[in-house]
Amino acid sequence: MNYISFILAVIALVGVVGLSWNRIKLEKGIGEKANQFAVATITIPVIAVLAIEGVLSLEVTGTLLGAGIGFIANATSSK
Repeated sequence: MNYISFILAVIALVGVVGLSWNRIKLEKGIGEKANQFAVATITIPVIAVLAIEGVLSLEVTGTLLGAGIGFIANATSSK
């Protein structure tokens, strides 16, 4: 595993812990902003790690990253 993959995996792990801790501390459920945070800090780094390690093809990587970024951008501009 190279350094970039390791750093991205740590970012995803910190995102999971941070999201869980925040939701428990505030005693709130999972809402739209929490979903955006999860996509930005967990899903996109995991997709990047899988792409770097050669598990995902270039087409699948582009599709998943485009969907994730589109989800974040659409939800922030729709209000």
